[in-house]
Amino acid sequence: MNNHPNLNDLIAFVSMDRLNAETVALSAAVNAHLADCAACRARVRDLQTVYDALCREMNTSAAAVALARTAHETETHPQRTETETK
Repeated sequence: MNNHPNLNDLIAFVSMDRLNAETVALSAAVNAHLADCAACRARVRDLQTVYDALCREMNTSAAAVALARTAHETETHPQRTETETK
């Protein structure tokens, strides 16, 4: 399965704080994909862990913004592995 949800959709999925037609549709689509995709389930678990930690330190709106910034920064500037730095 190569039709993975994009990072913005996964962040929205993790940080949903209200339901409306758009978020219900997004949640259904992401949940359907997660049922068959272990890689995306792992990514959502990681995002959820970070989001939960941020929520303990700040309000949920700020946590969602911080999660998006962190995730996008990580995606555009991935950390090098130890073997890549040698």
